[in-house]
Amino acid sequence: MIELKNKSKIQHSKMAPRWVYAAGNSWVPFNDAANYKIEEMFRYGGEGNVHVPGLSAYINTVRLYMWQPGLRRKICRTGC
Repeated sequence: MIELKNKSKIQHSKMAPRWVYAAGNSWVPFNDAANYKIEEMFRYGGEGNVHVPGLSAYINTVRLYMWQPGLRRKICRTGC
């Protein structure tokens, strides 16, 4: 927070991290529940399964990829 001379306060908001995955030429955001779980894994250097609409996906936050049966996609953390 910044305190001004007239004693009013301004709060600066920081954009929350958002995880996205590559789909062709586009980056697609994960849903909120998956995003939250991926962010938790990232903070602790983890990896694991996350439910992505339609099926479960294996996420590796160190090597930045998502694996679904027969398909490996790049992932990226944005908004930091």
